[in-house]
Amino acid sequence: MSALFSLFFILLALGKATATLNYSLAYSAYLDAGQQVNLKWGFDNPQGNITFQLTVNTTGWLGFGFSANGDMDNADIVMGGAGSSGNYFKDYFSTGEAMPVADTKQSYTLLSMSENNSQTLMTFQRPINTADNQDFLITNQPILVIYAYGLTDTIQYHDNRRGHKQLNLLNYTGSDKTTTLSNSMYLDSNELVNLKWGFDNPQGNITFQLTINTVGWLGFGFSANGGMDDADIVMGGVGSNGNYFKDYYSTGEVMPVADTTQSYTLLSVAENNGQTVMTFQRPVNTNDNQDFQITDQPIYLIYAYGETDEIKYHGGRRGQKQVHLLNYLVRSLSPNATYLSVRVENITIPPKDTYYHCKVMQLPVLVTKQHIYQIEPIIENPTVVHHMLLYRCPTFVEAPYDNECYMGHIGDACFAVIASWAVGGGSFELPENTGIPIGGNYRSHFYRLEIHYNNPQMKSGITDSSGLKLYYTDQLRQHDVGILTTGVPPMYPFQYKIPPKITQFHTYGVCNTINFSQLVNKTPDLQVFAVLLHTHLAGRKIRVGHFRNQQQIDFLGLNENYNFDLQQIVSLGSLKTIKQSDDIVVECTYNTENRNQSTKMGLSSTDEMCLAFLLYYPAINITSCISHPNTSLLPSSYDLMSGFQGNTVENLLKTLPQIQVISDVDGKMFIDKNSVVKDLMKTPTAVCKDSGNPGAGATRFHTTWIMNTGAITLLLCWIIIM
Repeated sequence: MSALFSLFFILLALGKATATLNYSLAYSAYLDAGQQVNLKWGFDNPQGNITFQLTVNTTGWLGFGFSANGDMDNADIVMGGAGSSGNYFKDYFSTGEAMPVADTKQSYTLLSMSENNSQTLMTFQRPINTADNQDFLITNQPILVIYAYGLTDTIQYHDNRRGHKQLNLLNYTGSDKTTTLSNSMYLDSNELVNLKWGFDNPQGNITFQLTINTVGWLGFGFSANGGMDDADIVMGGVGSNGNYFKDYYSTGEVMPVADTTQSYTLLSVAENNGQTVMTFQRPVNTNDNQDFQITDQPIYLIYAYGETDEIKYHGGRRGQKQVHLLNYLVRSLSPNATYLSVRVENITIPPKDTYYHCKVMQLPVLVTKQHIYQIEPIIENPTVVHHMLLYRCPTFVEAPYDNECYMGHIGDACFAVIASWAVGGGSFELPENTGIPIGGNYRSHFYRLEIHYNNPQMKSGITDSSGLKLYYTDQLRQHDVGILTTGVPPMYPFQYKIPPKITQFHTYGVCNTINFSQLVNKTPDLQVFAVLLHTHLAGRKIRVGHFRNQQQIDFLGLNENYNFDLQQIVSLGSLKTIKQSDDIVVECTYNTENRNQSTKMGLSSTDEMCLAFLLYYPAINITSCISHPNTSLLPSSYDLMSGFQGNTVENLLKTLPQIQVISDVDGKMFIDKNSVVKDLMKTPTAVCKDSGNPGAGATRFHTTWIMNTGAITLLLCWIIIM
């Protein structure tokens, strides 16, 4: 509908209700998605009168009527309001995009008009059959109801304050009621971006209402990994020349292009008190290959916004969140919830750009086993706290420590990851049938809290007491969760570098699970339900191949569009089983075209890593299974540290025997110096856009665990291969 009531510039004659009649308003429906326009109506019999009560959140004029197709052609209209000189009300007829004219026969009767708390209520009546060819005949069939309203009593162009809805007034069942926006959440940690949504059924339409603290453009959409690759996006706002809104499709870090099929419908957009509220709708299944199909699986929601209506690069005004739109469950903590506080106490942050502080401590004794089910950050200095990691220590760590990390203290051997938080993240909760074990047999263990402080301005005098809250319960869940670290260790003696000016360079880490038997008596089938993939700034792709009987059977993790700023633990959608004797190969792809110097494997963000963290149950005592090429077998004249041999280096490193290191919770290690890298299959070319995670069509695993991680400086720095 392009311009309903677009020429409401008419001066209305004043009128008053001429009769007092009895009526019953048995039916009610919102005419708009934002629930600003409500219609109540009722009738005694299909041959008598029908009474309407229109309630709109305005103190200006109201318009209501009927139309063949929802616009102004042959529209039957009434307009009225509560003016400063009294009420006004009249019956009109429109033949198109022109000035409506007063009906020769005034078939509508005003019963009452009032304003209250910024609302106007207009109650009026007409015969169901008016016997007037300038009126719409109301029958036992659906009819298009139209409305518009103004902000004042001066009748002028309504702009976006209009709409239409199809109703069966004489046989109303409520099946066409306005969708209730029953779900609501903030998409950002600062609570500046709010999304409400709702749907009547999973085969129908889904309605969104996006509210952002800006008067510029808004962007919202869906993405495979939270980035711009293959993203389904809408952008809109309130401009100086009117509202704008369009459905877009993005193939990468470029300006999105308009979809061939516009699958989204703008219902309303408005600015108020520095906020923009945009309400829009789409089918749950659009049958459009340029759109993401919303299914009963989690999906990545993305957003961005500008400070003006000029659509351009958003800078830091963007984000993403993984949400289950069709089965959104909000769980709140009990007021009696118990937790452990793990934090540093009033430490002084030195005036340096990067500082890692470690606190090795023993937690309060829990005599019986408990399950950690939620982790909440305590951030005292959000401008400098970059990320936090909590590790469980092996049993030989028995001394506390509270100082700079990696200075030779025995606590550097603590590397079994328990929890993490990174800038931009918030509280997170484990799947409802799993928990991290603590207490009982674990009660003698020490833990190491590591906090990365990012202080680029090198300010002095900053003190901090940040940390984590670990919510736990004695109502044990079905499964103990473990985290298995796989890939390439970030530091080891026989180092090599990634050459500069290279489009693609691959590194490989292997894990032969048959070697687990060297450290544990029996390995059950491990059910992997989520994965976190991690490289640094040069990383572009990560693939985790799963092999059985020397053949690849699956990918445990796959990200062909890796983004260092968008690192999350992602649910696999279905469980993937690792059996004893299965093999895992982690492949990382780097791009160094913009670097003039070679890049080493290490802890700094400008160094590189290649790690995959597999979340699984039931937990076993193995914590890591990593490998690196045995470069000591190369001739001493072969200078790998120069990093300038190009792809020759990559091919040589892949064919070298791998030194595989498997570690357990007690710090014991098994070393295999004869592992080999198996070739991974090609990534499947078919793009499944059913949801934002692999295995979208598989059986849903309870709920999704999402963990923001940031620049993780994880693990295994202390390992020295003899």
